[in-house]
Amino acid sequence: MHKFTNDLKIIYHLFILLYFYSAKLVGFFNKKAALFYKGRVNLFSKIESEISQIKPKGHKVIWIHSASVGEFEQARPIIENLRSSYSNLVIIVTFFSPSGYELRKNYNLADAVFYLPMDTYSNAKRFIHLISPDIAIFIKYEFWLNYLTVLKSNNIPTYVVSAIFRESQPFFKWWGGWYRSLLNKFDTIFVQDARSKELLSAINYANVVICGDTRFDRVHKITNTDVEIKPIKDFVGESFCVVAGSTWSMDESLIYDGLSSDISQDRFKFIIASHEVGEARITEIISRFNLEYVRFSEIPDDYSKEKYPNIYNKIFNSKIFIIDTIGILSVAYRYGDIAYIGGGFGAGIHNILEAATYGLPVIFGPKYHKFNEAINLVNLNGAFSVDSSNALKVIVQKLINDKEFYNNSSKSCLDYVFKNIGATDIVVKSIKEIVG
Repeated sequence: MHKFTNDLKIIYHLFILLYFYSAKLVGFFNKKAALFYKGRVNLFSKIESEISQIKPKGHKVIWIHSASVGEFEQARPIIENLRSSYSNLVIIVTFFSPSGYELRKNYNLADAVFYLPMDTYSNAKRFIHLISPDIAIFIKYEFWLNYLTVLKSNNIPTYVVSAIFRESQPFFKWWGGWYRSLLNKFDTIFVQDARSKELLSAINYANVVICGDTRFDRVHKITNTDVEIKPIKDFVGESFCVVAGSTWSMDESLIYDGLSSDISQDRFKFIIASHEVGEARITEIISRFNLEYVRFSEIPDDYSKEKYPNIYNKIFNSKIFIIDTIGILSVAYRYGDIAYIGGGFGAGIHNILEAATYGLPVIFGPKYHKFNEAINLVNLNGAFSVDSSNALKVIVQKLINDKEFYNNSSKSCLDYVFKNIGATDIVVKSIKEIVG
């Protein structure tokens, strides 16, 4: 067994190195892979330089790691809570993915934001020595062998937050001993639901706390802000509005086939925000729908009928509003009546809670079963899964035409979000016992 474990460690190490150098090759053809590789070239020099400037003597250091953008939204309420409670904390944020790092590298509540160095033992040892964390927090699915090993050997309290476990995962297979050993390196695992705790208990892991999902706290907070996006407000006016968020090409094809005739006939307004906002994707959307549109990026801050008559008229008369920038979708949902969330024809749906918190009934593709919130809202008739353009058209028309059905669906979403806030307080309470 010992030899088998060592063999797995060797295979893991080789895989990590192969992943890194493969990104260099793929980067010649793929921008995301190029960012992944380039972001880690001379990374330790960047870390050493920045850390030397942000570690006042006596300050506690909190390290929070997220894979990408979605996981960061789960980390964010924790960071905000800690920052408002303590003035003597150093908060260091890391990302694995370029999409997370590039979007949040200037996040103002973190003292430093870095790419996570590749998970070799020497990298992990060097990184943890440099930042000297008092607490390490991993979000949801982050199980890095060498980082967890070094943290454990240095007796640094380590948590995973908003985790969710399923029977299909390696931890619960007869051959999953190596994976189970990773769990023992955490001091506490904060899980989203009772089923996750039951699965962990069945493999004799006891340090589990059911806290829910911190994203509920994040999205609920957004609804209580008074942020306004005036161009979208003017575009929607008094119209019924469908917001399609984080869409991919397959989602847009489904929407076009199912809803374009209704959009063209002004039965409702339509807002679309692609998961990727590069010019090629925006051009694809414009070409596919071939309807009057306005892009968020082309609207001046001080637009008015007198100053910019063409843009002004375009905002009010277009059939489609294209969000071609990052960071405003979560607020844009407040102007909608129904949300379509992308990703359900690929790896899995994107964040549906950002829409549900406003009481928008949510629609998505068939691949949603890894997401508790989606399963629960489908069961509550607050969300609906579709696998064809006709199914999409049917549910949208029912929500538009059947007011009682719509109101019940909307209320299900509002109630579900409200009942699930509070995870952040549970997590932070444990952290505060260490921070002091």
